[in-house]
Amino acid sequence: MLSELRSIRNNVSRSINAVNELNKRKDSLVSDIKELNKRYTEEDITTEDYKKKLKNVLKGKPEQKQIVEIDTQIKKYLEVIQKEVSKIPGLFSIKEAEVSQISSVKREDVKRFVSSIGRKEKNIIKVEKFTTYEPNEIGKISNKIFQEYTKRMVKKYPEFFNELNIKLKTANVKIFSSTYLSIAMSSALLSFFLGFLFMILIIMPISIFAYIGLFFASFLFPVAVILGFYFYPQTVISSRSRAMKNEIPFALIHMSSVAGSGARLIDIFTMLLESKEYPSLSGEIKRIINYVNLFGYNMTTAIKAVSKDTPSDELRDTLNGMASTIETGGDIKEYLKSKAEDALTDYKLRRRRYISTVETYSEIYTAVLIVAPLLLIVILTIIAGIGEAEIAGISIDLMQKIGTFMVLPLLNIFFIIFIKMVQPEM
Repeated sequence: MLSELRSIRNNVSRSINAVNELNKRKDSLVSDIKELNKRYTEEDITTEDYKKKLKNVLKGKPEQKQIVEIDTQIKKYLEVIQKEVSKIPGLFSIKEAEVSQISSVKREDVKRFVSSIGRKEKNIIKVEKFTTYEPNEIGKISNKIFQEYTKRMVKKYPEFFNELNIKLKTANVKIFSSTYLSIAMSSALLSFFLGFLFMILIIMPISIFAYIGLFFASFLFPVAVILGFYFYPQTVISSRSRAMKNEIPFALIHMSSVAGSGARLIDIFTMLLESKEYPSLSGEIKRIINYVNLFGYNMTTAIKAVSKDTPSDELRDTLNGMASTIETGGDIKEYLKSKAEDALTDYKLRRRRYISTVETYSEIYTAVLIVAPLLLIVILTIIAGIGEAEIAGISIDLMQKIGTFMVLPLLNIFFIIFIKMVQPEM
């Protein structure tokens, strides 16, 4: 067993040394290119000298390709380390034949113990580096019914479906535009029959003409459903944009803090996703991680691809700034720090503007929904006291009841809805 442990130690030691050498090589390459770019920007060297020295540093290969090759070699050595380390528990495994020799332990108990260890090893949780989308069952059923029709629609109106597909992608609705149309059509068909049945049960028609009238009136339900499906993606986009706008400052602060420890950008995005503190940004973060780990994109390409489809202008500017900083060899830590400070300042200003707006709305509410109704009730009471029972043919008592139990509650409801609409996301 000792010889096997020595062999494992030697293999692990060699792999660790190789990984360290590769990391030094990568850091040296990045540092040399950064220093060369800095000198060229400051005009310390001419363009010809810059090209010549850059060619010597890169040695005929693009920077990104060299980094990818180095990372691939590092990954292989890490796999060797993991494989060698995984051999260690097997050297100390419990042999059933040896344990059964102990008189105080029953053979059945040993079997139960060994089998429980096997179950625990099988249930080890593995961290997934990427996620995949699950098929939509409703979409499957809808496609079986309307797929042929939707295919013809896609061919006939490609521009409309391309625009719809972009909206669905921006809204983070994980459905193809043709499937979305199939679901809309099946929902509209179902709403027609349910609406027709509902109106029959409510109205209880007594003649054939009444049934015909209800049949044609039932077409209003599928029209409403189709309109709902048409405007739904844009509604989700607007809602996500508002929510993301308020999460971005705190996400940037989080990223800036983690970047200060020297973590890679992909690890920073992974930590943001695993924290589950930014639900509105999780869709974009997950796509960046998938592009890198699943499709093999480099970080700048993944960030640019996501920035094109995000509904938030603030997040688009932030991601494009990250990509530019990486491409120009800038300091991502400093960029995230300055961006976080600017975003937090903007967030505070928006909250202050909202508070001042609410103060104005409170004055309007006091004047229109508190003072004015009180004055109106007092005036109506005085008019009733001097002997007038009606105004314009309407009794004063009825006017007071309508104002108290109908008009005032409705105005208050409308005001609450209005405040909710103009209130920014918390």
